[in-house]
Amino acid sequence: KNYNMSGGKLALRQSFGLTVGVSSHGVATIKNCLTYSGEHFLAYTSGHHLTVLHTESKDQQYILATHSYQHNSLGITAVAYSHSKKIIAVAEKVEPIAIVTFYDSITLRKKKLISSNEFGSNEIRCMSFSDDGKFLITQGCGPEWNLTLWNVEKSIKVITSVKVSLTDECPIHQISLCPWDPAVIVVIGKTIFRLFRYTEGQLRPIACATRKDHANFISHCWIPEEVLILGTEGGEILLIENFEYRGLIYPTAAMMSVMSATIMSAHTTSDSMNSGADHDISSGLGPVNCITATSRGFVTGSVNSELRLFERNDEMKERYQLEETHRIAGNKGNIVAFTVGGSDETLVCCTDKYQLLSISLSTLTNIKENGGSFDN
Repeated sequence: KNYNMSGGKLALRQSFGLTVGVSSHGVATIKNCLTYSGEHFLAYTSGHHLTVLHTESKDQQYILATHSYQHNSLGITAVAYSHSKKIIAVAEKVEPIAIVTFYDSITLRKKKLISSNEFGSNEIRCMSFSDDGKFLITQGCGPEWNLTLWNVEKSIKVITSVKVSLTDECPIHQISLCPWDPAVIVVIGKTIFRLFRYTEGQLRPIACATRKDHANFISHCWIPEEVLILGTEGGEILLIENFEYRGLIYPTAAMMSVMSATIMSAHTTSDSMNSGADHDISSGLGPVNCITATSRGFVTGSVNSELRLFERNDEMKERYQLEETHRIAGNKGNIVAFTVGGSDETLVCCTDKYQLLSISLSTLTNIKENGGSFDN
């Protein structure tokens, strides 16, 4: 910060590092902690504010935390961006009820503020805009765990809300609106995977059983052709198509057979048990911390700076095949969040060591042949 001698005020001039927050499950606790807010603008949480970085000039602008006689921010908890409306939404923890503030993504001027008992909490866990920017969904934390659908096109109006968790022991991790059917909402969390459809003024559940009742769902991604990808803390990747569960993409059936055989072998000798055979089995199934779509499929981020690229293969039962596995050199930490943007489809990774790393998706798909590298 620089001290303005004439006005006697401190002005923020440069911000270093970022704030992501990581839970015991390795899940980013600030949801959508980074997002492209324009072709050359990257927004990410940093300390008690949101930094908007020009990716070419490296100039920084800031959205500061709210401090007024009405609302005293205790920190940013979620960020969402509407590409169609050019709006950045920032959720902040405030006593007794959380607030969500809309900012113009170009001027960074404040446009709207939501503070409503519909949140049911002093904290918003996550939120997301519809593709057309007309609707916003927010997920409050305890004690109510209210999922609320808002019309934000002109004046802000509550459309409906529903309670999706009964206890803080089963937190919600992510929510979003379906890109091709904005009446459909997905909610994922610990032992929670639920689909809702807005109809007749209410959010009504869509039946979709995955037979993974005890899984901790920590990431998801919508892919064109009516596909939803789910990632779990246990390293599984599930395929949902047309709002119906189709099966596991990863691990494949062949991998499961090898893992089962290894488990059986491990139980035959005490030496195998003591040498940590279970660890060897699970080492290939690190948690799927984040997922984002690519032109040919999707990419996932996991522990130890590991990226996995999956591409569509209609000849396979799993529909998507693991094509490449990359590990970022230099012990950069666990990848906990993604965003994709820019004219060259740049993938920006956020790690639990509070670093941002970027690489072009086109380079990533050929990193072994061309020797591509990540930029800090």
